[in-house]
Amino acid sequence: MTALYTGMRRGEIFALRWADVDFKRREIRVTQSKSGLGRVLPVNSILLRNFESLKARNGMSENVFTNPKTGKRYMDIKKAFAGACRRAAIRDLRFHDLRHTFASRLVKKGVDLIIVKELMGHASVVTTQRYTHSQAEEKLRAVETLTENSQKSGLECQRSVKSRLLPNEERGLSLAFSNN
Repeated sequence: MTALYTGMRRGEIFALRWADVDFKRREIRVTQSKSGLGRVLPVNSILLRNFESLKARNGMSENVFTNPKTGKRYMDIKKAFAGACRRAAIRDLRFHDLRHTFASRLVKKGVDLIIVKELMGHASVVTTQRYTHSQAEEKLRAVETLTENSQKSGLECQRSVKSRLLPNEERGLSLAFSNN
């Protein structure tokens, strides 16, 4: 849940301490990151409830995610993650894919790419773009937005386009329109 709702890296999640979680401000302070730079992440209401429940169960520990058998923070969860995926009938999913899902869902919901970059802790928006996976259906919806509220007939559209073209382009486009 933490990976899906914050986009935090696995190591950042395992290093998370209760001192880094501000319940009142609904924020997580990431102090140990890949880039070496910290960042503050907002906590949505679902994750806040999960943290409150987790704190009630293991709030005596310094770390948020502790192994109940050892009382120490988790270092890895490969077996548990693989088992959860198997039980959910999910194949070929890596823990890091949850980070990609976080970024893709934000972009799909219309969140600005710069905001996504900051939440992910990337130095460059180019890196963030690698995390956002657009789908063919979404691309079709994007180009279909051009047809919304369009009451122009084909002839009106042709006049509109022709008025914006240079004379040589107009001749070529006119031939294309007349062939259709």
